[in-house]
Amino acid sequence: FMLGKVLSLLLVLMAVFFPFYPAIDSAAGEKERGTLETLLVSPIKRREIVTGKYASIFTIAMVGSLLNLASMGLTFTHFTHLVNVMKQEAQNSAILESSPDPATSSEKTTPVEDGVVEEYMQIKLDLTPTILLQILLILTPLCGLLSAVSLALSTYARSFKEAQYYLTPLSLAVLPLALIGLIPGAELDGFNALIPITGPVLLFQSLFIGSTRPLFFGLVLGSTMFYGVLSLHITRKLFEDEEILFREGTLWTWRFWQYSPHRGKAPGPPQALLLLGMTFLSLWYVGQPL
Repeated sequence: FMLGKVLSLLLVLMAVFFPFYPAIDSAAGEKERGTLETLLVSPIKRREIVTGKYASIFTIAMVGSLLNLASMGLTFTHFTHLVNVMKQEAQNSAILESSPDPATSSEKTTPVEDGVVEEYMQIKLDLTPTILLQILLILTPLCGLLSAVSLALSTYARSFKEAQYYLTPLSLAVLPLALIGLIPGAELDGFNALIPITGPVLLFQSLFIGSTRPLFFGLVLGSTMFYGVLSLHITRKLFEDEEILFREGTLWTWRFWQYSPHRGKAPGPPQALLLLGMTFLSLWYVGQPL
């Protein structure tokens, strides 16, 4: 059971980092090199540019995640085999020690009470084709979501270094959501299935122990796809806004609520997405004690 939790956590956390640098180079890197202007004046639509960049980032993230899944599957399978061999050897040794030896006196004590040797439970990591297919179905929209969010943050950044400043906290924001799966008693239900990152982590755990419900599987799949489409839509809106693509550094001050030229305007999609994430986190931490 614990092996499935660790494997689920590593599978999601590693998927977070694969789209980082491709996304940074696709948007912020082109701004810094001065090639983005040439791309924007070409006879193609902005959404086509966003789709092409997103497809390349998603492909890299997906290939990396698949290779990571294969590597962890082989590693954990070999690890469980070694553990089972060591347990079997220990069991055989206990059986030999508990067997009566006619060459010795009858007063010899045995380490196993009443001659009964405890059966060791074997550790199994059974990755059937059905389980691998289900993991792939969830891993695909998850990589799509992470690729879209990384591209959106990179589009908003003015330079390569600034994009790194934006994407590094993203991994810190994902970590608490992923660690919820390690909390004792945390199970996949209707509410957890709708939380980004948390839902896939808990679903992977359910798949590894073989207790997945189709309803929760559909909720995780649908919600992850929805968040990915929403993030990609926000990225397209950012590409269509010239003020954001070529913004100046004067827009950012620590007292932005007084000096921002956008003060007084209705909140946009980035603010809505941020509020949605904060709401999910608040509901989780406030709802647990209740």
